[in-house]
Amino acid sequence: MRIEDYLIEKQETQIANLMKIANLVIIIVSACFLGFYIAIKSWEIASLELAMLMIGLLSTWYCIQKNFRSVAFISIPLFYIVICYKCTFFDVPNAVAPRSVHNYLLPLAVYAFILTQDTGRYLKYVMPVSILLTYLIFACTKLGFDLSTLDSQTRLMMGWIHNSIAVSVLCISVFLV
Repeated sequence: MRIEDYLIEKQETQIANLMKIANLVIIIVSACFLGFYIAIKSWEIASLELAMLMIGLLSTWYCIQKNFRSVAFISIPLFYIVICYKCTFFDVPNAVAPRSVHNYLLPLAVYAFILTQDTGRYLKYVMPVSILLTYLIFACTKLGFDLSTLDSQTRLMMGWIHNSIAVSVLCISVFLV
């Protein structure tokens, strides 16, 4: 085996492991939040968590098939859309609770960069930079229409959970690649 083949195989294995961990986190977190939102009868947010769960399962299926291009071109844009929707309508900051769901855009940008390495230069940089610019907009503004039925204290608690998960996934993605 040539050294180049070994390095390529090692990188593919690292990416596969990274994607498995990320998908497992997405599936577990979405399932837990889905149960929580169903329990409190917040059906709009529950439907978004169900969408995240389905995208996580789809992404896992692509990873099992080692079809990372589909993850890059289908799953990442779907995650992006759902996260932006949640930030715009259900995670608008107020005087007590800051926005927190937008922090998932940071690991998403890292995954977008990793998974688009074999594409053209344009897509390789445009996708992660677009995600990071969206993160910046949500982090610096109160953009959105608050349709959330959660009280501020619950949103504050959820913010700690969302932030902890997003930072953990970001650390995993940085340290595994």
